[in-house]
Amino acid sequence: METNRYTILPHTAIHRDTDDLNVDFYLDLTGGKQSIVFGHPEDGYLFIAPKEKRWAVRHIYVLPHRRNQGLSRALLDAAALYCKDQRVDFMVYLTYNNDYTHRFLDRYVHERGMTPCVPTRLFIFEDHSFFQSPEWQKTMQRMQLMTERWEAKGAVTAHFDECPDEVLENLKALYYETDEENYQVASDIWPFIPDRYEPLSFITYKENEPMTFVFSQRFGNSILFSGNLALKKYQHNGCFILPLYRFIQSIAEDTSIERMTCKIVGSNHEAVQLAENLWSQAKPRFVKMQVFAHFVEEE
Repeated sequence: METNRYTILPHTAIHRDTDDLNVDFYLDLTGGKQSIVFGHPEDGYLFIAPKEKRWAVRHIYVLPHRRNQGLSRALLDAAALYCKDQRVDFMVYLTYNNDYTHRFLDRYVHERGMTPCVPTRLFIFEDHSFFQSPEWQKTMQRMQLMTERWEAKGAVTAHFDECPDEVLENLKALYYETDEENYQVASDIWPFIPDRYEPLSFITYKENEPMTFVFSQRFGNSILFSGNLALKKYQHNGCFILPLYRFIQSIAEDTSIERMTCKIVGSNHEAVQLAENLWSQAKPRFVKMQVFAHFVEEE
């Protein structure tokens, strides 16, 4: 299968009126410069999320009349070669919720010798009305009481863009801490992304010291809950509730939001337990996700 015909495409080359049910979502990402299209208009395409030195395939689509001809494999192989030429890691995200993943993608990543990374669970919420239910209001009342206790001790919660500069600079400095025994933040949860959605991103601090934060991204009517982190010294006293409470309050008030996805890294057992305890009331869909990668060799 010829693969050199595949390359970066303008997002205008992709039509929304296809049987690709996810095309609107990914084109919104593309239009927002959070994703690129790779492929050929006559065959199909991949949506790739470029994150610095890591490019991740998030979606594959082959035109109906070109299916069952090995094009998915050819597209992935071409993308892998392109990433190698660009000196970036090539990653494939597998969500185990359909036959395509089980029959093809799972086999592909193993045949290509790709390295498995940390497994992840996705919690997908598609019933906004739940946030108005009596059951959820009881949860919110408990969270409000905890929030008020912390506020009485001097904790302040604000949007990132309304937070004092000194607090944000102190948070950034923690990410460059070289003493592993005293680290306070997880390096893979970086809130200073260019597309952070400010109306649903909050940070809690006290006397210019950051304590905990929540940040999100928005794509059309969909919200990606990107991270909820408490500094190590605050991890076991419940302060993570403060920005989370503001986040839930805000998302409940915004009826234009139709879908929320919460991504939890499987190795973080406390986060998994918390998410299941907090969010299970909303009866989300649970989707298993695994990432596989070809890591570029350092020169």
